[in-house]
Formats: sequence, structure tokens, C-alpha cells
Amino acid sequence: MITIATPKALLDEAGNDINKCLSLIYMMMEYYDDENDSEITTRLAIIADMQESLGDKLRKCGAYLSEIDGKKPCTNRQKTDLARLPEVA
Repeated sequence: MITIATPKALLDEAGNDINKCLSLIYMMMEYYDDENDSEITTRLAIIADMQESLGDKLRKCGAYLSEIDGKKPCTNRQKTDLARLPEVA
């Protein structure tokens, strides 16, 4: 299904990508922890913390966008403008 790329949809997609990346980072942390490489494990933990923080910020932005749309939905003119935005798969 192809949908119009609204700001909320783009935020949701970015959040999904962050979650996939976090899963990979956690798997890498387990591997390097088993290899007793604390330097790499520490760096991966820092990256994971930054990714989680970014994910939290994206969720907050999405909530604000939903709140705005709930208070003042798009006009027909804005919907026409949204139709010109790129599509995401």
C-alpha cells in the first residue's frame, strides 16, 4: 500500500528504522560482550542511548502533530498541497 508522505507518516517510518537499528546494536553488544571487548561494548551502549533519545523525540513530535491535526484538520487547499508530497512504500 502506498500512502502520501505526511510529516506524521515520515516520523513513524523514521521511528521504525530507529527500532530496527537498536535491535541490531543490542545484538552487536551481546556479541562483543561475549568477546570481552568492553571498549566496543561501551561505545555501542552510548550509541544505543542516543538512538533511544532520538526515538523518544520522534514520538513526542508525532504526538504533537496528531494533537495539532485533531484541533485544526487540514483544509482542502492543504490536502491538495499534501497530495504533491512524495509517496512512501
